[in-house]
Amino acid sequence: MIFQDLERHEIEGLGRFYKSPITSKWYPSITTITGHKKAEFFANWRKNPENEQSMKFSAELGTNVHTIIEKYLNKDPTWNSSSMLYEKLMVNQVIPELDKIENIEKKYGR
Repeated sequence: MIFQDLERHEIEGLGRFYKSPITSKWYPSITTITGHKKAEFFANWRKNPENEQSMKFSAELGTNVHTIIEKYLNKDPTWNSSSMLYEKLMVNQVIPELDKIENIEKKYGR
């Protein structure tokens, strides 16, 4: 699978949409989908200083899981070296779907 830059369009008041190279249909970004329903909740949640530690933990966890998935897809033998249980649990849940991806070609110079 070759990852290509998708055509994208920002619609004021609705969010960001991406065009499928296969079907030519437009789909909302994940951020757009979650943003509409949860924007007010998260805005208030972020204002609460008690949630700062949770925000930092979630951001770090997301970054680490993303890195592990990239390593897994690139067949890096260190992909499973994380010592964090949360990361391993999350990655192991998506491995069956990751294993369906074939022929990954790295694209440099974006």
